[in-house]
Amino acid sequence: MKHTMVLLILVCAFIGSLAAQNTISLTCIPSEIFLNSLSTSSFDPVRPENQPILTNIIVTNNTNQDLRFRMNVRIKWNETEIVNTVMNAKNAIQAGHTWPLTNRDLVTNTESQYFNSPDPDVSLQDVLSSHPVLRTSLQSGFFPDGDLLFTFTALHEFNPDIYDSKTFIIRVKNINAVFLTYPGRPVGQNPPEVNIKPVTFMWNSVNTSINKFRLVIKEFVPSNPPSVNSVETGGRRVYSDDINDNVFTGFLPFKDKHFYAWQIQIGLYDETVPSIVTSKDDTQFANQIKSEWNVFRYVDDMSAAGSTYQQLMAILNMLNNEDIQKQFANGYEVTGAVIFEGQVYTGKDAVDLAKTLLEKDIEVEITDN
Repeated sequence: MKHTMVLLILVCAFIGSLAAQNTISLTCIPSEIFLNSLSTSSFDPVRPENQPILTNIIVTNNTNQDLRFRMNVRIKWNETEIVNTVMNAKNAIQAGHTWPLTNRDLVTNTESQYFNSPDPDVSLQDVLSSHPVLRTSLQSGFFPDGDLLFTFTALHEFNPDIYDSKTFIIRVKNINAVFLTYPGRPVGQNPPEVNIKPVTFMWNSVNTSINKFRLVIKEFVPSNPPSVNSVETGGRRVYSDDINDNVFTGFLPFKDKHFYAWQIQIGLYDETVPSIVTSKDDTQFANQIKSEWNVFRYVDDMSAAGSTYQQLMAILNMLNNEDIQKQFANGYEVTGAVIFEGQVYTGKDAVDLAKTLLEKDIEVEITDN
């Protein structure tokens, strides 16, 4: 009898647990997005109808009876909690029914079709005073880099039992500018000559792993080099493609003594065009940032390029470094450009700089650019 009672108690506890898990369920679609900018006005609790819809929260009653519940809404910026409020459902959710909600229904100070007004109110002033870094950034009108986490929890109306809880995440990484490093000089200045094959293009910007860099290269004939006024509309586009990293090396068909202008463009994800982290679809961007144009003149002087290439190869082999030798064995080649303290060196300058490594103890780090 004692064993039977224990078994019945365990079975009842198990059934009760299943009942709690299979009553009301929540789903966030999408559950995570990535943005390059997020305006503070996007979550105005006073005028929720003006909020962009960034996620849909689906509430489902999985039982055969009507259920009343409360919704707890917590918002955190990284580890700092900025909102913690509860709103009571106006009516019970009917058996087997679904409520289609959005952030407009849950980030609000007003009652909605489904809920009474929250207690306590969602106050932007509380957000501003919650953290000094957050306060400074929000005064500019935009959230700083970080994660904004919205946790929605469906609770039993009269006791603390949790029906279900889901989190929607907005990851923010701001990109403000992109700077070209090599090759060339800004349009309007005297363009340098480049004779390296392949030409390596390098630039500096925040690499988010989500954003892609679009490299655009234009060709201008020797008799008509690009100017500040003609670079945007003139020339012939010879390359335009998306690149994941801040470096591009490719054997492009550059012509002797022709001028080449290049630019980096970055499409920006914002509330109107968010990036769903799991999506791989191509996106048309309403907003983007562009670098200035850099210009160089390509000279097909293979003797000079070959000499630099051979000298750099010889110096690297003289270092007798196992990691470097492995890269050569795997088919990697030198580009002819040496980067040191943010500056790019080619030709004799690159060779002279590489020579300074001889007879020194060096440590090699292989990075995937």
